[in-house]
Amino acid sequence: MSSTRAMSTTRSTEEGTFLVTRLNENANYEVISKLRQDAEDFLYAGTALDQIVTLKANGKPLKARLITYKDPLTGKIFRFVNNLLELQSRTIVLIYKNRWEIAPFFKKIKQSRLPSG
Repeated sequence: MSSTRAMSTTRSTEEGTFLVTRLNENANYEVISKLRQDAEDFLYAGTALDQIVTLKANGKPLKARLITYKDPLTGKIFRFVNNLLELQSRTIVLIYKNRWEIAPFFKKIKQSRLPSG
């Protein structure tokens, strides 16, 4: 069973690799604990829940952080799985959102560099 969508934001750093991706709707996970909710994150950033979970995929459990976010403009709910325990939830949401805003720019550059015909 797949636990996350194919598109994600992954970056290697000196400290290791970080991952921010959307949780698949049919993901199998168990909530271990709920992190302290910052009222500012909820009021200004749309974070509804911030939890530590165990993802159960491919027979090997994986400890991760699950952030449930409600887009203030559309009301749509998103769930982000990540391994960034030290960052505020709104920062993690911005990492994911910025990845999608940058992607069309890189696609345009890539297409403009291809030889025509």
